[in-house]
Amino acid sequence: MEFVIWVEIRIAGRTADRQEVAKIERPASLDAMEEIGLTLQDGKTVIKEVQRRVIEMQFEVESKLRQHCLNCQPLQSIKDSRTRSLRTVFGV
Repeated sequence: MEFVIWVEIRIAGRTADRQEVAKIERPASLDAMEEIGLTLQDGKTVIKEVQRRVIEMQFEVESKLRQHCLNCQPLQSIKDSRTRSLRTVFGV
């Protein structure tokens, strides 16, 4: 069996983006209790990827919303373009 985990962003009820987070392979027959559910490592990987994708999507949407001036609506010029790091409980 293969399980595919996705993160989907919806804005005003419409799907804006959908990205695959992880694929997990599990045997179809359950010969041992260890084969049921996620392993600890699988769980950590899935949570880390979900966190990364959610943050990326939030910043992408926020940056597009902030391109226009809130008062007069023209497109604002970009004054700085650097890679930023965000620290969370799951890492940088």
